[in-house]
Amino acid sequence: MKDKYIRLKAMLLAGTITLTSASLAGCSNNNNNNNSTGSNQEIVSEVTTTYFGIGEHIISVPISPNNDIRFSNVQYDYYPGYEPVGISITAHGREDNDFGGGAIIYSNVQEVECSSNLVDKNGNYLYLDFGTPTYTDEEEYGSNNNIKEFDVGQHIISVPISQDNRFDQFQYEYHDGYEIVGIATSAHGMYDNDFGGGVLLYKNITPVKCTRVDNGYTSFGTPLEIEKTKTLK
Repeated sequence: MKDKYIRLKAMLLAGTITLTSASLAGCSNNNNNNNSTGSNQEIVSEVTTTYFGIGEHIISVPISPNNDIRFSNVQYDYYPGYEPVGISITAHGREDNDFGGGAIIYSNVQEVECSSNLVDKNGNYLYLDFGTPTYTDEEEYGSNNNIKEFDVGQHIISVPISQDNRFDQFQYEYHDGYEIVGIATSAHGMYDNDFGGGVLLYKNITPVKCTRVDNGYTSFGTPLEIEKTKTLK
């Protein structure tokens, strides 16, 4: 692996590569604009493709500090072949409770194919974008005006935690058709350990029907009753 990295560095010095470390290529051509290369990452001209089995491709998506999620429900993007497995948030401020951003971590629940021309300082390829499922058996659901149906794992929302849950046990509300996949709590203050708010992250575990509001499909949906009949030929 060390020899491979030396060869890649030689290509860079020879002028074969003109891209800078401010560019990024990930699992597919549809790169996520939130991603950016760090000081220990380089882009090379040679692209490699690999396959990840279930649970082998784990990546995080940042939550912008400009998008404070602690005080209202928020809907998140669904990525085919992946499901969220956790969430983190931060807060800061000597007196103010300013949102510091966070991240959602995803893991692939289907085999995915990823391509990349991004390597780390040791010459190892990095796959920072979502891959493409090699096979999918998701149901096709429709939408009508402000009503939309979501298949399993496609409806992902966070719900604020209003009480300080860091020192006592709490019970959280159950929602039919959903399960909690993450919890995050923040704190702030220069000297005091003040509660900064928190969120619960939910995903649907059965197909649901949701109604759109101003900020998207941020309310819990109603589970669909699906009846499948078999026709004998």
